[in-house]
Amino acid sequence: MKSAGTAFGKLRTRVFGDRDIQKDTKLMVYRALVIPTLLYASKTWSPYHHHLKTLENFHQRCLRKILNISWKDRRTSLSVLQDEKTTSIEACITKKQLRWSGHVVRMSNDLLPKQIFYSQLTDGKRKREDQKKRFKDVLKANLKKCNIDFNNWKETARNKPL
Repeated sequence: MKSAGTAFGKLRTRVFGDRDIQKDTKLMVYRALVIPTLLYASKTWSPYHHHLKTLENFHQRCLRKILNISWKDRRTSLSVLQDEKTTSIEACITKKQLRWSGHVVRMSNDLLPKQIFYSQLTDGKRKREDQKKRFKDVLKANLKKCNIDFNNWKETARNKPL
């Protein structure tokens, strides 16, 4: 997130603060430079709720600065996203993860990403209280959010038309 903040900060006065540049152009620059920097490699993340909240706060802060929306305007986060026809960070991450999982399922079995995706640790144990969220847990939750059946999502991904 630090590098995305730096990218936004460097463009703030020249692009986002310039009154001669149209709002649509500013949003295109934001979507092309800041969002990819913020979500770099997010297709492989296993984010917790507080991570998503931090990313979403950054996204909202940037959008509100670009659009000159003050806290006095009393706008909800959802209304800002709807008015600008953009999605939340959580939706972007979910979309990237589902797309990447489909790619992995369609890969040949000898490729490393597929081998890692289906691998299980045979040695080692974790403490009971130190349970970490696995990518498979995140994938299952994303499939449930998108109303995709967990039992046959692999078949659906394999049968995707090209």
